[in-house]
Amino acid sequence: MGFRVLLVMLGVIAGNIRSIALPTLVTVLIPEDRRNKANGLVGMVTGIGFLTTSVISGFLVAWGGMVASLAFALVFTFLAFAHLAFIHVDERRLGAAPGHPAEPKRVDIEERLR
Repeated sequence: MGFRVLLVMLGVIAGNIRSIALPTLVTVLIPEDRRNKANGLVGMVTGIGFLTTSVISGFLVAWGGMVASLAFALVFTFLAFAHLAFIHVDERRLGAAPGHPAEPKRVDIEERLR
């Protein structure tokens, strides 16, 4: 029982992180003149994902109980992680002024701890 609760809580935490990360990535990666459309698409995809997840989980709980729902969620979580392995975010671009390549940010841990 405890393992299932832990698994569900990890899924909730991952979903909350995703809901924070998506709009942040839109702000960082999309030029300002197209950002409103990108934010609209993010909202639409989030809503459709919530609707789809609710319907599928309802059918899965009715068909196979919580075990089937958790197995389905784990399979699709693995597929999402595999998909993320192929996504590249150019960190050099983040925070750079137009036309000026940015140096990768460096943090001096020793300096921060003093």
